[in-house]
Amino acid sequence: FGVIFAGAQKNVGCAGVTVVIVREDLLGFALKECPVVMDYKTQAANGSLYNTPPCYSIYIMGLVLEWIKNNGGAAAMDKLSLIKSRMIYDIIDKSNGFYVLPDRKWVVLNEAYPYIYPHVRILTSIGLLKEYFPGGSNSILVALVACRIKVSVRDNFGCPVEKKNRSRMNVPFRIGSIKGDEALEKKFLEKAVELNMISLKGHRSVGGIRASLYNAVTVEDVQKLATFMRSFMQMHQS
Repeated sequence: FGVIFAGAQKNVGCAGVTVVIVREDLLGFALKECPVVMDYKTQAANGSLYNTPPCYSIYIMGLVLEWIKNNGGAAAMDKLSLIKSRMIYDIIDKSNGFYVLPDRKWVVLNEAYPYIYPHVRILTSIGLLKEYFPGGSNSILVALVACRIKVSVRDNFGCPVEKKNRSRMNVPFRIGSIKGDEALEKKFLEKAVELNMISLKGHRSVGGIRASLYNAVTVEDVQKLATFMRSFMQMHQS
């Protein structure tokens, strides 16, 4: 790789720090519009200390990386993420439409909107990308995500994202119908809280349910969610 760019929040630490690894021969090619603080050559020349770094976030990231290393490293995290995500996707796939994820735009927004949209807005505001995306920032957002995620909309229910491209970290879905039954989803979230399962509500821009399966979430935690999803479906599926 020439550049590895990783947002640390949730899986490698708390918000406020980004991991960037750049091959040295790629330094020094920043566009004139690039702020100096975001120029990798400047950061490399100053030992990543050109500006005051987020010390606490870096400290937490160090602790998390140590924890990952002591628990089998990236290979172990990869294996666990596959096990955890399969538990939830299997229930969705076999629910006969009770748990659904039918809309491509909804999938894209719930998975990527919170992370990509703010950056797209910045690029648009300074005039970059406009000539390529005359439709504005929303068209840029969809184009960026579409380049990364292949989506099939042939299914009327279930999860339309091709299995090989499904996110292992966030599993967004609706309950009861293609557009979601808000009353049913409210009951689901309320009951989940009673069982000490929180933050399952989907992103505020699109609603629904979103199960986040980050590294700190254990297999036992996901088994508990899977058991609840099955029992809730049995209770409310007509």
